[in-house]
Amino acid sequence: MQKVALKDQIYQNILNEIQYGKLSTNAIINEKDFTEKFAVSKTPVREALVRLCSEGILENLPRYGYRLIPVTQSEIQEIIEYRKIVEIEALRLSYHFIGPVEIDQLRALDASGQEALESRNARLSWEINEKFHWELANLCPNRYFRSTIKNALSVGNRYANQYYSSIWTDEKPVDRSHTKIVDALEMGELEKAQEILIFDIELMKSILF
Repeated sequence: MQKVALKDQIYQNILNEIQYGKLSTNAIINEKDFTEKFAVSKTPVREALVRLCSEGILENLPRYGYRLIPVTQSEIQEIIEYRKIVEIEALRLSYHFIGPVEIDQLRALDASGQEALESRNARLSWEINEKFHWELANLCPNRYFRSTIKNALSVGNRYANQYYSSIWTDEKPVDRSHTKIVDALEMGELEKAQEILIFDIELMKSILF
């Protein structure tokens, strides 16, 4: 098994904290925060922070530290439009590889997602939503589609957690789109499944905005 470089471990740890809303958008963070937290030297932390800056996730504030760049509605709109294109095509390519075993796996994820929605835990809901869409995309035989969708889902999940609060405080309806997607696939109705998938991806806008 290939050993993961320390700087990559630190990068992933910081990214996880961002993705799950543990770092405030307005807070100023610095290298010392993470060297103490992860009990490592400055070098891997600095390399991880520089990488996050290069990816447009953090902003370097000379002599102060780093700031999490706020997510805008236009960025969320862009990732939604992109996901609609690639996930719909990936579903078309993977359709003939979806059998009873895959249907059962999707239904299990859907059930977990419904529980998270009913508990009003937004962070967990976004996480399971990402897993459901990845389970669907991972059936695609084209590795380039799988790779780009995995990245898009990760970015979308981070956007959602940065833009929205971690807990639902209002009574948002429990959506059944995932259930309907699985039902359509089980019935062999690809076009219907694609239509519901588009609706489900676009639903992110009505939840966040």
